Amino acid sequence: MNSFFINKFLDMLKRNYKMVKNWVGHQARFGIVNSYRFRWRDGINLALLVVIAFILTNKNVQINFSLQNADNETVSRTVSQAVNFDSNARNVSSEPSLAQAANLVSSSNPKPKPKKRTWTRGQKKQLAYVKRFVSVAQAEMKKYDIPASITLAQGLLESKSGESLLAKKNNNHFGVKCFKRRCKKTHCSNFEDDSHKDFFVIYQNAWESYRAHSQLLSGKRYKQLKAHGKDYKAWAEGLQSTGYATSNRYSEKLIRLIEDLELYQYD
Repeated sequence: MNSFFINKFLDMLKRNYKMVKNWVGHQARFGIVNSYRFRWRDGINLALLVVIAFILTNKNVQINFSLQNADNETVSRTVSQAVNFDSNARNVSSEPSLAQAANLVSSSNPKPKPKKRTWTRGQKKQLAYVKRFVSVAQAEMKKYDIPASITLAQGLLESKSGESLLAKKNNNHFGVKCFKRRCKKTHCSNFEDDSHKDFFVIYQNAWESYRAHSQLLSGKRYKQLKAHGKDYKAWAEGLQSTGYATSNRYSEKLIRLIEDLELYQYD
């Protein structure tokens, strides 16, 4: 479309060349342009420069034209410009966007895959325990608002990953003691000495132990800990401060278990 209009423009110059030159000469004789020495060839050169500038903004345009003056002298000029542009550089829409460029960089330099975590023999036993009781801990969390991570960490710590004598014989995974002065023969048993405080409750199965633990933490002594929501660190510190265990590192042990085994993901 652009070359069509250019050709039309050049044809018009050819047809009106003589007329324009005669008119300019007439004006010069009457002194209208006597203050300016009109050079017709310079005017043509200027016009050609304009055309060339226009051509440089387009692709693969070739124009041939000739002008004949009043003395039948032929001025022939050929302007040829062939500019080959890479389509990706010429067409802005085909240039990759910033997001695409980022994807290209990321694909050429892929992020290294995270190394598969290795577990110690003790941690493998702990993870086997977690796998066994995680669904129970989560069910208790829904019912009693106790973080599953806290329940699992206490179960791991108190039962030694389910391998303590108390857990195996009494199904007691949380070290829950019996403080009754009179109870049935099968209700509790003594594992250490004849002191009444060392009698631990016997449960029919592990699930009963988990439910008793939830009910214990929902009692008067520990119920204020539920205000911590799922903040396992606050729960661990609260259990220590309220005397759940005698160890002065009890909260530290719970938090380490939760973070090392990533138990917080179950809350």
